[in-house]
Amino acid sequence: MTILITGANGQIGRELQALQAEFSDLQYIALDRSTLDMTNAGAIQRVIADTAFDACINCGLHRCGQGRARK
Repeated sequence: MTILITGANGQIGRELQALQAEFSDLQYIALDRSTLDMTNAGAIQRVIADTAFDACINCGLHRCGQGRARK
């Protein structure tokens, strides 16, 4: 099974990637904001169209203001 992880360099994204050692049957495609701009709909559509994956876990976080997470 191949899992696409967005927000891969965040806390949750890093924890999910760490699980790969425990679940060797899983493959990860890890994208962070330098490889996927989650504010760009075209970029998201291209990743979905061009990447073979079975599941996607979105760990991306939208920030506003002084680095605070949006509620």
